Amino acid sequence: MVSGAKSDVTELVIPDSFYGYPVKEIAEGAFKSNTKIESLYISKNIQTINKQAFMGCTNLSNITFAQDCALDTIGA
Repeated sequence: MVSGAKSDVTELVIPDSFYGYPVKEIAEGAFKSNTKIESLYISKNIQTINKQAFMGCTNLSNITFAQDCALDTIGA
């Protein structure tokens, strides 16, 4: 599960895996109010984006999903 990022990241990439473990979920409020993020890439393994994960990310203007993205739940 992804639960945040460094505060100065402008191009955020949610990876397929982290230390060999698949990344399948973005935590509730993970990037809430992070106004530095401008673009986001969602990898193929992400199945769930929990509520308010990107709430208040006012500069986020570009979101790209992997072609074979497994996303099936947003705001759970």
